[in-house]
Amino acid sequence: RNPNPSEREIKEALAGNICICGTYPRHSTAIMEAAVKMASGGYKYG
Repeated sequence: RNPNPSEREIKEALAGNICICGTYPRHSTAIMEAAVKMASGGYKYG
């Protein structure tokens, strides 16, 4: 919902989601990279 989330905002948004895979740092990185791509028009919704 935030086009430019900070790492803190991402962690807060994912809080409560429990996963045993241990890839949470990669989730934050992927979300931040997607936000940049979406902002630059490199990704279209839908």
